[in-house]
Amino acid sequence: MVIVADAVVYGFPAAALLFLALPLIVWLYFGLERERTAAAEAFLGGRLSRWLALARSAPNQALRITLLALAWMAAALALMQPAWQRISAAPSSHHAVGGGTKAQGEELRRRPQDVIFLLDTSPSMSVVDTMTGQTRLERAKDIIADTVNRLTASNTGLDAFSLIVKVVVPPTLDHLYLRMLLRDVQINETGLAGTDFRRVLHDLKQSLWGTPTDKYITLVIVSDGGDTHLEGLPADRRASYLKEIVSELGSIDANQRRIFTVGVGSASGQTIPGLEYQGKPVLSALVPDVLQQIADKGHGAYFQANRFDGMGLSEELSSAIIEGSPPPLQPMQGQGGGHLAATEAPPAIPLFYLPLLLAIGLLVAALLLPEVDHDAVDPIVRRIHPSP
Repeated sequence: MVIVADAVVYGFPAAALLFLALPLIVWLYFGLERERTAAAEAFLGGRLSRWLALARSAPNQALRITLLALAWMAAALALMQPAWQRISAAPSSHHAVGGGTKAQGEELRRRPQDVIFLLDTSPSMSVVDTMTGQTRLERAKDIIADTVNRLTASNTGLDAFSLIVKVVVPPTLDHLYLRMLLRDVQINETGLAGTDFRRVLHDLKQSLWGTPTDKYITLVIVSDGGDTHLEGLPADRRASYLKEIVSELGSIDANQRRIFTVGVGSASGQTIPGLEYQGKPVLSALVPDVLQQIADKGHGAYFQANRFDGMGLSEELSSAIIEGSPPPLQPMQGQGGGHLAATEAPPAIPLFYLPLLLAIGLLVAALLLPEVDHDAVDPIVRRIHPSP
């Protein structure tokens, strides 16, 4: 027998803080109404302003603010990125963990996974030397977009890097939003030219595995492997500096983190458009050893983009992320005399469009709601312009 549990998960739960702004919005609405009344009295005089107030429909005014408040709540819920997740689990009598056996009365669940893409935006990524005839950056963006399309059950995030790391999209289930912002990423997205892998990996270690979390984090670095400091070193110093770069990752637990790397560009290289050093063009080529050593340290794999046609790389990369080393299982207290062995979770079904459509409908209804009570207008008009 397979036990199935349904749950609503949220890709951006921090958006719930927007609900706290609702009292302020209501207060501002009534403040605006008071300002309108005061302006009418100043312009029309007391008598006409009172007649104007009588012509306005009080029930419609109350209904309008109610609709606007509900629209705000629905929009906040949509920003929380709700999704419907079905989790299947099969009963089991025991499960070995760390050489021991879990006692009955426990169940197992699959840990959530964040897949974060780290995109190189240094000037060398503007070189055109890919098999598709694109710049390295455009090829890298296509690889990321195609891979994200295949990771429907995982949160995905996007960071850009050169000398520093810039968060473009925090981990989210809204893959459409990530792909939209991915299209807008440009060369020197971080505002600084050059590449410093040592600093970048140090910052990533602090931000990604410096804080305890129950999530399984997969990092995918897409780059040409160039490093500003490494390029200027002699051969005897190069090997030791490569070790210093990789050492910034520290100790990586394969049950907690993984790192995959993707190399874009060619080994022969091309000159960087619009960039010169001492009056000469700068040649940039793929540097695979940096990316290979980072992947080895991160218990992942290195992929060279020019060895794949079309979407072949995205298929290989997504398969490695999903199947190569799936997130480990965690024990959690269950009910009854047995425990459950979690099976592979199906893709989450996005639900954000439902509250979004509701918010739009409520807003349109509030805008179309009549402000004037037409039954009260005729008597007022007769008072102002009595019939002869």
